[in-house]
Amino acid sequence: MLIVFDEMSIELAVPPTPPGVPDGADGPALLVRKFPNNDAALRLSFSTDVCAGNTAHHLLYGFGTQLPTSPGQIFLVEDAACGVGGSPFNWVGVPDPLIDSSGLLWFLMLTNDGMTTEGSWGTDSAGQERVGPAAGSSGECGIVDKDLSNSCGH
Repeated sequence: MLIVFDEMSIELAVPPTPPGVPDGADGPALLVRKFPNNDAALRLSFSTDVCAGNTAHHLLYGFGTQLPTSPGQIFLVEDAACGVGGSPFNWVGVPDPLIDSSGLLWFLMLTNDGMTTEGSWGTDSAGQERVGPAAGSSGECGIVDKDLSNSCGH
């Protein structure tokens, strides 16, 4: 980005695109712990230092019936916790997976650029980037785009 004022120019650094959350290969994996005596609360711990460009985080979740039936298909999202902040994140009010016929609740912790672009969702068992319902992104938390050019955490 270049800004010119009369005959003086100032070059501003363009912030890096949002990376994925470290997956254990690029840094410590996401650690999840259950709160004692509380089935509706989890503590999620993750690295915010390993991948450059960790600006903001949000948590996506869905039920087993919202998972794709084959690699490369779309993950449907039930809801999100936006503006998670740093680590650890105490997820209070975790939905009961038994309200879904699958009995499964899945979730992903994602990074975003603090505005409208999120980073990688990681890869599925076939090695393909997971795809969300809104042109590849989640469509949650004001997110309208997904950028994979910063590969940390894939």
